Formats: sequence, C-alpha cells, structure tokens
Amino acid sequence: MPKQPADLAYERSRLAADRTLTAVVRNLPLCKLGIFGVGLNGFYWKQFTADTGSGARFGSFETFQTGVGPVVSYISPKFCGNHMVVAEVKYLPQIDTSKTLRGDYLWFKAALAF
Repeated sequence: MPKQPADLAYERSRLAADRTLTAVVRNLPLCKLGIFGVGLNGFYWKQFTADTGSGARFGSFETFQTGVGPVVSYISPKFCGNHMVVAEVKYLPQIDTSKTLRGDYLWFKAALAF
C-alpha cells in the first residue's frame, strides 16, 4: 500500500540524530567450546524537529532517549563439516527518556552458517 502525502510529511518532519555504539570489549577463545564475546552497547537519540502532519495526533513532540547495556556473543566451533552457530544477546535499558514511551530493549540473534 503506497504511503499518503500526509504520512510522508510526518516521516520527513521526524528528523533526528541516532547514534548507536556497539563495542565488543573482549572475545574469549575457549579451546574446543568456541569463542565467547562480552561487550557494551549504547545509543543516543534526539529528535531535532517537531512532528507535523496527520500522523502527529498527540502534539509536536521532540523526543530524547539514551541507553547503555551489555552484549554477549558466541561463535561455535565447526561441526558436521563446516557448519557453525553464531549467536548474540543484547540488553539495552533506557537510562533517560523524554516525550516518548519508556521501555527496555532485548535482542537475540542466532544464525547457522553452512
């Protein structure tokens, strides 16, 4: 379904700075068990322009959010030929929030490489 002009105006009005930082501090090779990683994940979000258009039903909010949390990753050794499992868990609690919904984020990613 194509977007309506009012929806496009709303999206353009939400210009924001989104800076996401993911820094894995250490990768720990554990012999035959694979490689574990431990790190830190963070983000900063600031909306510079007010919401406008038909999508701005609750006012012209200019949101602000920050968050910092841990990251844990795992890479398995090769098994059954050249297959490997890669997994990552990120927990990102919001530290500061203004004019938006508050909540924490939890991601889990897994992949089978073959």
